[in-house]
Amino acid sequence: MTKELSNELDPLTIMPGRGMQFAGQLDAESCAEMAQRFSFQEVMNVHYDLTVKLISKQCWELKGTIKAKLIQSCVATAVPVKDMIDAPIVERYVADIENNDEIDVSDAAVEPLIDGCIPLREAVFQFIAVTANPYPRSDGAPEVQEFGPKVEKENPFSKLMQLKK
Repeated sequence: MTKELSNELDPLTIMPGRGMQFAGQLDAESCAEMAQRFSFQEVMNVHYDLTVKLISKQCWELKGTIKAKLIQSCVATAVPVKDMIDAPIVERYVADIENNDEIDVSDAAVEPLIDGCIPLREAVFQFIAVTANPYPRSDGAPEVQEFGPKVEKENPFSKLMQLKK
């Protein structure tokens, strides 16, 4: 079964014991929402190919790939910088995070179900936000940014140079 991730499917109700396939592209409205929420200049062409399956009692695995094109602001010059994401996603969702002996719930990729549901759209949003370059730099941007007044460091041998004169 293939479904598109839209506002109606967020969150998506999990069907225990059944695998589900989701493939498609986020709509322009969702891309604009993501851009505003995570301070990207633009988000476009977000493609996903995801599978959700039950892997143990009360635990589901979200696995697949996410591709996206982003435009971010250079951290040094604020010039637009293009970025591409093409990465695998693997996350696990558990119904009862406190009483689950089979899954290491301290793992960063383990999330609780939200009212018995996996919020797939939110998972895609957060994955792109975390995977995007946190310090985008344009070509030719200065390497170091100094803030505040420039302080000249004193050469430790300057006193000796004065004595030689």
